[in-house]
Amino acid sequence: MDPAQTISPSTALALLALVGGGFLLWLVGSIMMFAGAFKQSAWWGIGALILAPVLYIYVGKYWRTAKVGFWIHLLGFGLMAAGLIIALRLGVKVPTQTYTI
Repeated sequence: MDPAQTISPSTALALLALVGGGFLLWLVGSIMMFAGAFKQSAWWGIGALILAPVLYIYVGKYWRTAKVGFWIHLLGFGLMAAGLIIALRLGVKVPTQTYTI
């Protein structure tokens, strides 16, 4: 894409919806996993808050109760990644101009 060209507003809105919706799903899935960890034991919850890998160890150990939150989390991450990859392929640039008051 030529640097002088811009994407259409509808394309920008679709990318924003894809990335934003993915982020919301990722967040909901994360909250579900944290809630499950705290429900299992306060130590699992605290450990998951302090060290991120503990959350995924919890998911592996208690898969039957944690799988829904994990799949929602993973779906959200996938949607975010897809939206960002599509934006990069379309040549969307991040604004670098700084504004002062």
